[in-house]
Order: sequence, then structure tokens, then C-alpha cells
Amino acid sequence: MLYAKIAIIGLILLIVTVTPAYALVTSLTLENDDYTSDESIVFSGIESEGRKMVRIDLYNPNGIFVNTFTDPLSEVDGSFTTIPKLVKSMFTTSGRYLATGYTDTTSKGITLLLYYDGERVIKLSTSVPEQNPATKIPDFIDPYRGAQYYLDRYYNEPAYKKWFDTNYPDYTIEEAIKLAIPDSNLEPKPKTGIPDFIDQKNGAEFYLNRYYNEPAYKKWFDTNYPDYTIEEAIALAIPSQNKVTIPSRTSITGCQETDECYLPYVLRINKFEEVTWFNSDTAAHTVTSGDPNNGPDGNNFDSSLFMAGTSFSYTFRNEGQFNYFCMVHPWMQGTVLVGNIQMEPIPRWGDNTQPTPQPPPSNSEVDHLREKIAQLEQENISLKMQIEKLQEQIAKLNELVMEQLKVIYDWVVSR
Repeated sequence: MLYAKIAIIGLILLIVTVTPAYALVTSLTLENDDYTSDESIVFSGIESEGRKMVRIDLYNPNGIFVNTFTDPLSEVDGSFTTIPKLVKSMFTTSGRYLATGYTDTTSKGITLLLYYDGERVIKLSTSVPEQNPATKIPDFIDPYRGAQYYLDRYYNEPAYKKWFDTNYPDYTIEEAIKLAIPDSNLEPKPKTGIPDFIDQKNGAEFYLNRYYNEPAYKKWFDTNYPDYTIEEAIALAIPSQNKVTIPSRTSITGCQETDECYLPYVLRINKFEEVTWFNSDTAAHTVTSGDPNNGPDGNNFDSSLFMAGTSFSYTFRNEGQFNYFCMVHPWMQGTVLVGNIQMEPIPRWGDNTQPTPQPPPSNSEVDHLREKIAQLEQENISLKMQIEKLQEQIAKLNELVMEQLKVIYDWVVSR
């Protein structure tokens, strides 16, 4: 009987997700001041809306996710208390733990800093960036989190950036980090305007990933080396003849007119050599063996989609002419010639796709189409009204389900 009730709760939770809930966790603490290893730990706090599911994600001293604590349904006033969990099953390593409470997304959450000494857990502090600081000196940075945590939040979260710029107008985020973490690994100002910082041991992919995925790194590079692209900087330190670049704006037709969708358009190599394609565009692309008129040949290589700032490599083990194209943007074409062979003509995009002329529609066809359009517009209005009624019914159903869920949950816990 108990399992049946639990199954009902799971079904109700699925129904509730029809209308997404959104709220902010405004406070987070421990139910007790400390917990021993043999006790069960409980988080409590307040969220802003009331009657929402609250989650607390726990991370160990190495930054690895441990587990999630939940309160399936907060009270009407937003107060919540998580389901108890045994300390020694959650805390296995001594050190500082992070607990982030949220209702919808962790980026909108609140973080509680805990310490486990091997025998008990205590609360250290709570991080709530939205609150005004007590002083204009940026003293909120926790060295334990590292510089990159704050750089990522500043450059990726507009609300966090606004909060910092408003409260600390005399500091940059890098200066604030330096105050708390003097030896933080922020990028140094180069001695010359020539990009000589690249280490071949790291490889090209390391720098491409940093440039396209870390806003702070991109800003540092663009500011100090305005005359170079990141690909040009990499090429200075890691020269490669077997490299093909996908330039920017190739996702728009036009590059095929000058054969500049892949650079170089034709690459000649020897057997058993590797070719690497770098995506310097802002859009995702593919490198697919075949041509756009006949499609993939299915016998050679296909990168699938690879995103901006990433690369794809393939080793050619046979002689021949290997034509390729982008499955997403079929006007993009290129060729790899392996060995001492003559190049054959390449089927060009659109060569066999000439449109068939169509006669203009008659007056009766035009009138019929107009009547059809008017009919569809009326049906569209009717459908919108039906959707509005359904949304109202769903909202009422959700309110009823929430009430019943709370009753069932309390009953199950009490049993």
C-alpha cells in the first residue's frame, strides 16, 4: 500500500511539471548548529513564492557533486525543511563543502559554506550576492572557490555583473580577485604585441577552447593582440601544413563564389597524414565526405556537428580525391587530394537543382486560396481561445494537485 502511495506521488509530480514553477531561495541554513557523523543533517530556509519544490545540491572539497537534498513542497510562507540524510553517507572527506539551494536553476541559487572535520559538520557562511555589501572594499571573495569561479559568474551572469559593478564601481572583477587571491592565475599583460605565449605542449585545442569558452580569456587576448586572431596566434607557435580553417560568416551563402568556405579549398597531402579542421565561425558545421548534390558517400569521414572554437581531425590511409561538404550549410565544399593524383571536377552545390517553371495561378485558384486563408485565420482564433481555457484549467488543476500532494506527503512521512 505504501509503494502505491509513493507511486501516486511520483505521478502527481509529473503532472505538476506541466506549468514550470519559478522562485528564489532567499535564505539557507542548517536546522541545528552542528551535526555529528551518526546524525541526520537537515537544511532549512525560505523561498520567495511558497508551495515550491526546493533542492539543495552538495559539493565536496574537490568540487565534485555529492547528492541533492529536497523538500518536495515548501509551506505557504515559503519556509522549507529538507528530508533528513545521514551525515556519514554524505560527508566522506574532511574539508569545506558547498551547499547550493535553488528552486529552478542553480545560477539563481544561494550557497551555504560548511566544514566537516571528520566527526561533525558545522556552518561557516552563506553567500548571497544580491545583498548590498557592508563596505565598498570587495571582501566577498572566497579563495577556496578560485579565481575562475568569479570570472565565470561576472562574464556569464548579467545579474551578477550588475551587482558587482553597482557596489564596487572603483574595482574591476580582476582587481577584486587579486585582493583576496594574490597568486591567482589571471592572464599577465604581454611584454610585446606578438602572441608568443602559446606552449606547443598544450596543443591548439587547449587555446581554442579557452578563447571560445572563457569570456575573460577572450577579452584578455583581444585587448592585448588586436592584430591577430586566436587561430593566427596558434599557427605562429604550432605550424601545421595539414590544417583547414572554417572562416567566419560561412554559414551565410556567398563564400562558395570564391571557394573560401573551407581554407584552403583544396589540400594535397600524403598517405597516412592527418588533416585538422578548425571551426573559426560562430556557427556549428560538419565536415562530411561526399557532395551536396548526392549527399554523404558513407564510406569515409563525417565529423557530425562540431561547435565554434573546436576542431575535427581525420587520418587519410588511402590515395584518392576526397570531396567533402557541410551538411548544415551545403554550399560549403572542399577537397583533400591524397597522393600524386590528378584532381577531378567537383559536383557543385545547386548544379542539378534548377527549378521547374510553374504557370501563374488562375483567378479561381486565387479566390480559393483567399477563402482558405480566411478559414484558417478563424480556426487560429478558435484554437487560441481553446488554449487559453485549457491553461486556466491547468492552473486550477495544479493548485488542487499541490494541496493534495502536501496532504499525501505529510501522511507518507508520518507513517
